[in-house]
Amino acid sequence: MDTIWSAKRVDDNYQNWIVRDLNLLQRHFEEDRLSEDEYAYLAERGYIRTYGQYNGEHFAASQVVWIRSAETKQKILDVGDKIKGMHKAEFDSLKAPFVKAVMDSTPKQLRKMQAYGMQYIFYSDGWFILHCLKELVNNGKLKLPTEEQKKSLSTIVVFNN
Repeated sequence: MDTIWSAKRVDDNYQNWIVRDLNLLQRHFEEDRLSEDEYAYLAERGYIRTYGQYNGEHFAASQVVWIRSAETKQKILDVGDKIKGMHKAEFDSLKAPFVKAVMDSTPKQLRKMQAYGMQYIFYSDGWFILHCLKELVNNGKLKLPTEEQKKSLSTIVVFNN
């Protein structure tokens, strides 16, 4: 995911670098010793923070959350579902004018397909999420990130074995 606040950009090279990123991250989390250049690469990408030398080995701390357990993943999704359920009526009332405007401008032959996509608007539509984030920044509920935070901001990597 990209936003105007993140330093990383998903571009034509995404498929190339994400394979390397995931491989190095997996090795890092399995406590495999990486080379200094590999640590530097992960730090440049914003995944880790390096702290110089430690007993002759490069020392690094993770700046990402790596969820390997299916049970933990499900618990996190359940929390999200609970929050969504608690605020369903409010979400639906906020979503309704947007959905109506989109559906009104959608050609008749595409409405069924468009309606299917609209049901996921709060968590899969990048433009909608971006404008929600902008509103939160504009009303002071979110702070702009520092330059260092921009490296890993809005980075979501989903890896399924």
